[in-house]
Amino acid sequence: MKYDLVIAGGGMVGALQAYAIARSCPQLNIMVIEAVKPATTETEQRHPSFDNRALALADETVNTFKQLDVWRELKKYAQPIEHIHISDKGHIGKTYLSAAEFNIDALGYVIEVNQLGLLFPQLAASQPNITWQCPDSIEAIASSQQEQVLTLRSGDVVRTQLLVAADGAQSNVRQLLGVNTQVEDYQQTAIIANIEVAGGHHNKAYERFTASGPIALLPLTDNRYSLVWTIDATTPSAHQYLLDCDETTFLAELHKVFGYRAGQLTKVGKRSAYPLQLVKAETTAVHRTVFLGNASHTVHPIAGQGFNLGLRDITTLTELVTQATQHSAELGDYAFIRCYSQQRQKDITRVIQLTDGLVRLFSNSYKTLAFGRTLGLFSMQMLSCLKRPIAHQAMGWNHTTGSDEDKF
Repeated sequence: MKYDLVIAGGGMVGALQAYAIARSCPQLNIMVIEAVKPATTETEQRHPSFDNRALALADETVNTFKQLDVWRELKKYAQPIEHIHISDKGHIGKTYLSAAEFNIDALGYVIEVNQLGLLFPQLAASQPNITWQCPDSIEAIASSQQEQVLTLRSGDVVRTQLLVAADGAQSNVRQLLGVNTQVEDYQQTAIIANIEVAGGHHNKAYERFTASGPIALLPLTDNRYSLVWTIDATTPSAHQYLLDCDETTFLAELHKVFGYRAGQLTKVGKRSAYPLQLVKAETTAVHRTVFLGNASHTVHPIAGQGFNLGLRDITTLTELVTQATQHSAELGDYAFIRCYSQQRQKDITRVIQLTDGLVRLFSNSYKTLAFGRTLGLFSMQMLSCLKRPIAHQAMGWNHTTGSDEDKF
């Protein structure tokens, strides 16, 4: 079998990438190889990447969804962030951001990942030029100058000019091609859960920094918050205790470190734990292969950048494929791979430096750094011009896409 483009991974990033390219370039034949059968109804098991977590969608991400003609459907499940409250536990520094300050409706939106579990595969399945190879996986990759030859677990052999790896943080494609990763273990665990709050959340998000890591409360539909509670992972019993304790105890422990600034937290849903690491592939692209989303980079959730960064991978690749197709250029050749790598590298590096720097700055109790944090938060609150970079970051307006010379 021969396809113009093959996408390894049909999860959130892979399915959306397939849809975006198929919609832009209907003349291309696209295959999606996925190990888990996508869900088609609410009662079916969803892909493992669609779980009880929530995503913070930057304003720029929402604009991209509008261009893809999917925002009308997603907006039904999305909750706007109109205010952001930032504080530092044990210190008096704090700052506030509001959409009204920047003359916009929302600083961003929050949506449960589960809501995307049906929509994205359905979007991809709606395109006649997409073939799903599922359940299946890639077992071997043979490279030649003109193509990548993929041997699948099913025994099928697939040839393609361009292989797109969207198969997650443990990317099988990355391993088969011998692409190494840089891994930084933060020695932190994120406790994830949905929380109900008395009196409503009023579209306000909170980020509170503690010595063991940040706590974020992001507004969801039905007066709920999405909780991301970062704790020290050097004592595994701590996060196990928070997973196993009863609801009353869990909410009491959360109030101890977060306070009551968001109101009385009254109910907690299913709790999950995720180890937090910075994982970065040594390159964003190799011979006739590009890496997207977590297959390329996994960042700390401290600034809610992960999915927004992955979506910019999707946008860049879609633009390059469209340009190449319009100019009858060859997908996946050296010029194509070089353009993708150059256009994505600056943005990825900037976001990694931002998130890693915030983790190191705020996840400690050193007096000198604590004083600097207090001064910085106070200064931002007093001087609106200092808020602008933080707000632009939240809205996704700060990224770099490369110079005009990098265009394909």
